[in-house]
Amino acid sequence: MSGLVSWRAAAMVVAILVVSGVMRILLEWQRRRTFAALMADAPPGTVVVQRDRPGEQTMRVTLGGQTRRSRAGERK
Repeated sequence: MSGLVSWRAAAMVVAILVVSGVMRILLEWQRRRTFAALMADAPPGTVVVQRDRPGEQTMRVTLGGQTRRSRAGERK
């Protein structure tokens, strides 16, 4: 019974799971970074709609009514 699964096959499965997990984390980090950059200099009243897949939940974000200075104008 001890030789049913080779250690190489088990290592390959673990490696695939690790790579998949790391890729998901990197993709989510990049998505959030892009969203933050998009909203940083957006004018008031901007509406951003994000739809994952057809038929799934939609996220809608509206930037508030106050004017915001760009990050370039905040330098001291």
